[in-house]
Amino acid sequence: MFQIRKNWKWTVTWWLVLHAMAGTVRLRAEDRWVPIGPEGGKVMNVVSHPAQDGVLYLTAGDAPTSLYKSADRGNTWDKVAFSYGKIFSLAINRTNPNDLYAGLYGQIYRSTDGGSTWTSIAVNQTQFNDLLPDPLNPNVIHAAGYIYDTGLSRNLMAYLKSTDKGVTWSSLTLANTEGYGLALCLDPKNSQVLFLGGYAVGNGTAAKLFKTTDGGASWSDATGPLPYMVHDLIMDSTDVRRVLALTEFGFYWSTDMGAGWQKNNGFVSGRCLAQDPKNKNTLYIGQKNQVFASIDGGLNWTPYGNGLLDAKEIHCLLVDQNLPSTVYMGSDGGFFKSTDGGSQWMCCNTGIFSTHITAVHPIPSNPSVVYTAHQDGYVFRTQNAMAKKESAWAVSWEKVTTIPDCDSYVIRTILTDPSDQNLVYLYKSAG
Repeated sequence: MFQIRKNWKWTVTWWLVLHAMAGTVRLRAEDRWVPIGPEGGKVMNVVSHPAQDGVLYLTAGDAPTSLYKSADRGNTWDKVAFSYGKIFSLAINRTNPNDLYAGLYGQIYRSTDGGSTWTSIAVNQTQFNDLLPDPLNPNVIHAAGYIYDTGLSRNLMAYLKSTDKGVTWSSLTLANTEGYGLALCLDPKNSQVLFLGGYAVGNGTAAKLFKTTDGGASWSDATGPLPYMVHDLIMDSTDVRRVLALTEFGFYWSTDMGAGWQKNNGFVSGRCLAQDPKNKNTLYIGQKNQVFASIDGGLNWTPYGNGLLDAKEIHCLLVDQNLPSTVYMGSDGGFFKSTDGGSQWMCCNTGIFSTHITAVHPIPSNPSVVYTAHQDGYVFRTQNAMAKKESAWAVSWEKVTTIPDCDSYVIRTILTDPSDQNLVYLYKSAG
């Protein structure tokens, strides 16, 4: 379950690693572990506080996953909790923003005090890929995911619902074929109407979209022409109450509650979708190393990539509720922020210590120089690994390179030439 670390000092200190390699470390009562970086980590979810301007929460890391909070629109972050398991979804109750929910496999974490403390609720053999607190009833939480059916020996796309703020859950599988629920949306004017999207696996992969008009008691197939996978869904509050669907091969929208669908012009794809809360025709899609933006409701899209070279896969997007030109994004490369509607991006990982380090190499002749590798193919270097500033470590890192084909095979070993420390060798799994 979540472990609270308000004054956390647990991240591995590479200084200790270096000296341990030399056999000189003696752990004493006054020794303590502190993070020295490199800052960042895979950011999977980001949500905003509906009443406190500039307050954000995000989850970073695979397993364990850490929860961070920012009070300055993501410029800096403080760690408030961590989970030994992987968090797939994060939600805040917009009616009662002290209530936060995190979805994992086999359990839900629930906080009623803004993330300070958490309780774990077991929901066996169930994965929560999307959580959606009901804006019209703060006791109700909707979820999309899958349930492992022991009789069929397969995962089944599932709708899950709690009517007591996450304490207990009911579930409904939507088909007997193998399937996975990825996204939910609901009618902001009538929360009895919901859409749940994902995909099914059979003779290939096929998109699936289901609709309910009775609060999840029964569902009908509304997939229509949607292809391959439904990654994200939004239902906006315009008069026509458009349903927006992001698929693997295009963006679609419906103005008749899912009966018919229209597709974008040109090419666009991605894994996450965001909408400007003040201008419903302004939309964003996150793809690998770029963000698409539309100002005409999704018909036409413009790609932007300035500052996103190191983002790699983009997992979540969020438009600031009070400053709509500010857009937030979570990716393999950490947390990114744009203040001009997505044209330019900057990395904002200050305070996020969730990088998954897979290799470490100190230069034998100069222990202040250390190379590290991140699980997604990033290579970092510091030239002041021994630096201290008062009682805290002040180690600065630079990203040396990004190995483009390391999405599936991580770097296992880093070596430098004994006669030339600028000559670096990398070994990754599978070659």
